[in-house]
Amino acid sequence: MKRLALLGICILLCFPIFSQEEKVAEQVTNEDSEQSVATADFSQFFTEEDSSYVYERVDKKAEFPGGTMELMKFLKLNLNYPQEALEEMIQGRVYVQFVVKKNGEITDIVIAGPVHPLLDAEAVRVVKLMPKWIPAEFNGKAVNSRFTLPLLFKLHI
Repeated sequence: MKRLALLGICILLCFPIFSQEEKVAEQVTNEDSEQSVATADFSQFFTEEDSSYVYERVDKKAEFPGGTMELMKFLKLNLNYPQEALEEMIQGRVYVQFVVKKNGEITDIVIAGPVHPLLDAEAVRVVKLMPKWIPAEFNGKAVNSRFTLPLLFKLHI
């Protein structure tokens, strides 16, 4: 039954949400009755030493080593359907959010879209097992970025 359930797990990788380009604010000024729009670049407020800033939008998003297909293989090999969840027929899509540091390390793992404590805990466990990622890039530099990963736990009966 467990093997059948493991084979029945469908892991759908939706579009990596919340990991695109850095946020940019617009400042509207009024000069001689004409409106002009200026863009503020907030990166000037963060120095190279400030490694805690997490970009929400980037030029190139963070990526699992080898790409999406390798991520799917990793999840297929390492994600286990909790036995109690199988018995209680619990299923759903868990959204795991984490930060990919500029050195590729995964930190700050949280459940952004919970389903059930058993499935949520398994999702966090498998993300903690992941190797270092290829970090996101902004203006040609590796940066910390937020990544949201949807994991679907589904029973095929």
